[in-house]
Order: sequence, then structure tokens, then C-alpha cells
Amino acid sequence: MRLYIIILSGICIISCNRPAQQQGATTVARKADTTVHKMPDSLKNDITHEIKLDVKTGFYSAEETFDFVEDVFGDTLDVPWVKKQINKAFVQAFNNQSTWPMVTSFDKLAKAFDQLNAHHIIALHNQGTTKEDGVDDCTALHNKLKKKGINTRGYCFYHGQDMERVVEDKVLYIAFGDFRNNDRKGVEIGKAVVKALKEQGFKVSWNNSINTRIEITNFTWHKRFGNGNCSYDRAVKILSGEKNHR
Repeated sequence: MRLYIIILSGICIISCNRPAQQQGATTVARKADTTVHKMPDSLKNDITHEIKLDVKTGFYSAEETFDFVEDVFGDTLDVPWVKKQINKAFVQAFNNQSTWPMVTSFDKLAKAFDQLNAHHIIALHNQGTTKEDGVDDCTALHNKLKKKGINTRGYCFYHGQDMERVVEDKVLYIAFGDFRNNDRKGVEIGKAVVKALKEQGFKVSWNNSINTRIEITNFTWHKRFGNGNCSYDRAVKILSGEKNHR
């Protein structure tokens, strides 16, 4: 009888403890989830700034903007909150674009780059993240076109960091050069770029040195969404002499 009571008591103890253990595990899991999704105000401010900057560039979709945020800030984000901020930024951007002039400063830049491409100078928008990236991309395109019998004289471009800078500081830096690292030829390319930019009414600062990038000063970055007038494929078509690039 005593043995039966001991066994029965043991079963009751185990039975009573098991829900408590399960409840404790559930609580820990909930706390873990809360920790993952809870973001301090400082982080939210940084994310909001990054979102507004990406949206203002006019190059990226909502999905691409979210991917950038995830890459920069990690994947332990409050996803619904981030997507809400992205949607809010796009709505605000669309509203702002309705107040812009019919032809914006970016439209003029795109036209200048079209003219340079038509004169066999590779001119690319938002190419790479750094100057080295942009030079590599232009060189790769030069070699690709050369295999097709299309010769290019040189290149110019601005990269992702340049674009982020101009959105906030109104100064756009343009890198340039030739494909043989010839300083004299490189300066000639620089002069051709400056000429094309000035023809579009831009104020340009450059000291005629191969070691100094061209600056477009007081540049108000107004780029509407959509990349039809500034895509890589468009540049390739113009460089290739195709007439139906519009």
C-alpha cells in the first residue's frame, strides 16, 4: 500500500511539473521572438534615413529597397514596420514628383549621357558602388563591344556612392578616362564629357586633370521612377548604333 502511494505521488509530481515546463519553454520562445523584432529608436531612425535615401534616388523598387535595408541592417528586423516605412516613403516620393518641372536635371543628365554614348564614349548611370567597380564595368563593356567590331573611345560614369552624395549634397562627381591609361587621351575624354554637360546647362567644375573627377555643382536630384532613359541596356543600344532605343 505504501509503495502504491509513493508511485502515485511520483506520477502526480511529474504530471504537475510538465505543464509548467512547457509553459516556461513557450514564454522563452515568445521572449526570443520579441527580442528579434524589437528595434531601438536609434536603429529605426537609421533605417528610415536609409529608406528615404534609396527611394529618393529613383532607381529602386520597393522590393529592392527592402533587400538593401536587410543587407545593411541584418535580418532581425521588424519586417511589417520596415515595409510600412518603405510604402510611406514611396507615396511621399510620388507626391513630390508631381510638383517637379516637366524636364528635370536628371532628364538633362540622361540626355548628355545619350549624346556621349552616340559619340562612342561609354556613359553609364549608377554603375557599381565604387570608382573601381565602375571602371571595371565600363572596361568589360568596352571589350564586349570590341568583339562585335564596335570601338569605344573612353568612358564616364557615376557610381552608387556618388548618387547617394548628390541626393543630399547636390554635387555629382563624374569619373572618366580612356581604356589605354593614356593621360592625354583621358583628358580629351574629360573635355568631351564637360562639353556635353555644359550643353545641357549644367555648371561644371574641373581643373583639366586626369587625376580629378568632374563635378556638376548645385545639382538638384530629381529622378522619376523608372529607368527607361538611363538603363545599361539603353547605353548598349546607343553604343551599338541601334535607332530604336527610345
